[in-house]
Amino acid sequence: MQRRYVAVDLGAESGRVIVGTLEKEGIGIEVINRFPSRNTRIHGTLYWDILYIFDRIKEGLSEAVKRYGEEIVSIGVDTWGVDYGLLDSKGMLMGTPVHYRDDRTDGMMEEVFTSVPKETVYRETGIQFMQINSIYQLAAEKKRNPERLRAAECLLFTPDLLNYWLSGVKANEYSIAS
Repeated sequence: MQRRYVAVDLGAESGRVIVGTLEKEGIGIEVINRFPSRNTRIHGTLYWDILYIFDRIKEGLSEAVKRYGEEIVSIGVDTWGVDYGLLDSKGMLMGTPVHYRDDRTDGMMEEVFTSVPKETVYRETGIQFMQINSIYQLAAEKKRNPERLRAAECLLFTPDLLNYWLSGVKANEYSIAS
């Protein structure tokens, strides 16, 4: 039996579900479906159309299972790394995830640095300074909607939110969380 690996690859503009196979010549890749990573602006805020994206993922996974069934040994989700969903105590999404290209993080780096020195942020995170980073998104969330942030029981980064919806397991994978 051939072992097959399913990858969900989501980018800012499009997504796809891919089946990979280890072969003597290398890695065989078959694109099962492609779809746009839709987003929409509501009252000035840019949101991911995460439910549409999840439906397209399910369509691709369903097709992969039809084609390969028990040959599939794993499924992985890779997405943009800075966005997230907040879940309530029942595991329900508390609002549509905001797109990292939204302007809510304008000026948030400087605002964060008034509370936490830039050197400390870098020492703790080790990442380059970009206003789209999760820390600045969370600071914007705290400023704009502190009640929702306080009410959240769990934060899942986008790939982990999608994995949760697929598997029922709430966990942030180490490399995306870091």
